[in-house]
Amino acid sequence: MTDLTQSTECSRLSIAHTNSQHCKLKTGHSSMLNPDTLYIVFLYLVPTPYTVPPLDLFASSLVCKAWHTEARPFLDEFVDPTTFNHLFYHKHHNQWYSYTYHEIIRIAGLLAESRRNGLDHLNLIKRMTIPIDHDDANDSDFNRTVFSFCYILEQQPPNLTLLRFNLNTTIPRPNRLHRLPRLIFNLQSACGNISHLHLHGGSGDPARRAPFHSLIVALSKRLESLVLSRFTLDSNTHAALSSCTALIDVRLRTLRNDHLGDVVPAWSNLRSFHYRHHDRRETIDPVLISLARSCRRLAEVSISVKNVNIMPAFTYDGLFTLVRWSHALSTLRLVNVGSFSNNFLYYCLLRHGRRLEYIDLEGCPCFLGGAPVIVCDGMWPRIKSLSLRACPNIYESFIRDVVAACDTLEEIVLPDHLDRGAARYLEPCRFRREAPNVWKRWARPRNEDGVEEAKMEKANVIEVQPEKRVRKGKLRATLSRLGRGFKMILNIRRTPHFS
Repeated sequence: MTDLTQSTECSRLSIAHTNSQHCKLKTGHSSMLNPDTLYIVFLYLVPTPYTVPPLDLFASSLVCKAWHTEARPFLDEFVDPTTFNHLFYHKHHNQWYSYTYHEIIRIAGLLAESRRNGLDHLNLIKRMTIPIDHDDANDSDFNRTVFSFCYILEQQPPNLTLLRFNLNTTIPRPNRLHRLPRLIFNLQSACGNISHLHLHGGSGDPARRAPFHSLIVALSKRLESLVLSRFTLDSNTHAALSSCTALIDVRLRTLRNDHLGDVVPAWSNLRSFHYRHHDRRETIDPVLISLARSCRRLAEVSISVKNVNIMPAFTYDGLFTLVRWSHALSTLRLVNVGSFSNNFLYYCLLRHGRRLEYIDLEGCPCFLGGAPVIVCDGMWPRIKSLSLRACPNIYESFIRDVVAACDTLEEIVLPDHLDRGAARYLEPCRFRREAPNVWKRWARPRNEDGVEEAKMEKANVIEVQPEKRVRKGKLRATLSRLGRGFKMILNIRRTPHFS
């Protein structure tokens, strides 16, 4: 194996793996350990705690086919599928594990050996997280870690489509910053299948962000999903984002200098837009207006505010423009928006949100409902799900009106103060409590033709309606003639007679 891997093998069984000379897994049995003894050996290789990746066990499973067969149950039990599905972003039993530079280097060598032995561990990789800096690594180890990332990508994992860069660690040393462009350049040539890019951090030195501008441009023609978190946007970032014409999903979280109104028109294929507002006073109204004008396929918008007391990320006019003119918009989610009241609920959502299917208003204390909000039949003709979780002031009458007027409603999420007594008016409308605060409507029984009984009844009513209309029309005409005759008689009696 390469020096990269040889320097990291530390156990006796790992040394046996190193001496396998890169051949296919051996099948001989004369030199094999007794299965019971082998089981005990592998049992000792299971790491404690389990959050630590079992690298010794993984290395031992590559010695020969018999060892691989014996070690596989341990790997299946103690290796979380996300260990390979999302490489270097490990979570086991709800506990996160941060890889050291030694483990990153070692995994790169083990994956290469796995492919040479005809195993499919590289095929399991769908996502890969690349931490830019390690506090426990000196400059030499940092260089080897960078080489390991490139080494894995150069093997072209066929199912790898997402790269996630962690820039949230401590500021890199000055002598490491100049290596970032080389790292990004080497990654570009090995990112043929990458269509999803996540950048977390990058709000400090512009020199730290500059290499990623070139990476965005290199991936722009095939980049479908982009996540920017705590990332400062400057003119170079705007230019790079404007080249991403294939974007379908964009998620922006706690950005700085988020003047994106001029960038959005380039995202004509955008279908999903998520924005998490930071504690600042700028609004994203220009972005919402650009989304309504330029993104004709936009189907989902989610806007969340960190705290309900923070000034909102948008105004009434901005969101009204989005709801009114985004003809493909079917999902709208607002979280912790504390400034919008019943006027927005009625004049914007109810009157102009007829195409909405999923509405989530979480933690919005100013939505009340009641008499000012009139829910009429046909206002939300397509709605399937309505969530009012953590809306402490919403009236029960609003819930009743929505359930009565919206036949297509399948799920409703109630705030805590309405969940307990909701059974008396939701159960008669075929809603059942599936989970705390969550009520789902159960389907009506179907006839032999697969048509719901209620729809058959509705069809029969529609067929009879023309005859009813004729009878009602004749009755109105008769009453009208009688009324006119009665008025004439009154007028004759009231007419004064002059002598």
